[in-house]
Amino acid sequence: LLSHQCGLAGLDQKSSVFDHEAVIAAIEAQEANWQLGDGHGYHPRTFGFLVDEPVRILTGKKLGEAFRERIAQPLGLDLWIGLPESEFGRVATLYPGKMDKNDLLSGFYKEFNQAGTLVRQAFSSPSGLQGVHEMNSPKAWQAGLPAMGGVGTAQSLAKFYQAAIGAIPLFSDEVLEWMRTPVVTGDDRILMTPTRFSCGFQLDPLDENGDKIRHNYGTGMRAFGHPGAGGSHAFGDPDSAISYAYIMNQMDLSVLPGAKSTGIIQALSQ
Repeated sequence: LLSHQCGLAGLDQKSSVFDHEAVIAAIEAQEANWQLGDGHGYHPRTFGFLVDEPVRILTGKKLGEAFRERIAQPLGLDLWIGLPESEFGRVATLYPGKMDKNDLLSGFYKEFNQAGTLVRQAFSSPSGLQGVHEMNSPKAWQAGLPAMGGVGTAQSLAKFYQAAIGAIPLFSDEVLEWMRTPVVTGDDRILMTPTRFSCGFQLDPLDENGDKIRHNYGTGMRAFGHPGAGGSHAFGDPDSAISYAYIMNQMDLSVLPGAKSTGIIQALSQ
C-alpha cells in the first residue's frame, strides 16, 4: 500500500473527497486495477485515504491530528493536514499553471486526455478539488486530506526532512530505513514513466547500470522525497544531510518537478 502497488489508484464507485466514509466504501468495493505483484502505479487521489483509514482505526484520530501531535508539534513545524482557522490569513493564493506544449506529447498526457483510461480515472476519482479555485477555499484547507491537503511553509517542510533523514532525532532506526529503502521500481502504470518508491516516498529511478535516469532528488543515491501538485517538491539526502523544499503559488501542470525546482536542485548539488 505505501509503495503504490495495491492497485487501487482509480475507483469505479462515485464519491467525493469531502466524504471520507463514501471514499472508503468505494475503495472497499473496488476490484484491483492490477494484481498485487504485477507492477505499481502512483495513487494520486486515493493514497491519502488509504493511509488515513488505518490511522483512524489504530488511533481513533484522523491522520492529520496524529501528524500534528507526533511530528509537527514536536518539531515545531508550520505544517498542517487540516488547517486551523487561526492560520487562514497566512495562506497564499494559488494560481493556475500554463502547460508546455511539449507536455502534451508525453505518454502520460495522451492517456490523461483520453476518456476511459486508468490514468484519467486515477486523477478524477474520488471527485472534488480538481480546480485551483477549489484549493483556494477554507473548506479545502480545513478538510485535512492527506496527500492532497497539506498546508505549510517551505522551511518547515525542509525541517521535516531533516527528521526523515535522521539529522534531527524523532523516528526510530527502523522507520528511517523504511523511508529510504526502495521497495519497487519500474514503469509506473499511472505516471507512464519509470518511478521508484520506498514506503511512502519516491527515489530517482536507475538505469541498467545503476545510474540515475533523473535527478529530482539530487545526486545522492539514497536521497528520497516526494513531488506535490503544481511543481512543489521536497526531499532529504541521508548521505549529505541536506534537505530541500520548494513550494510555489504559481502552479505548473507537470506531474513531476519542473525546471524551476530542478534547476535549484542542480545548483544545490554542485
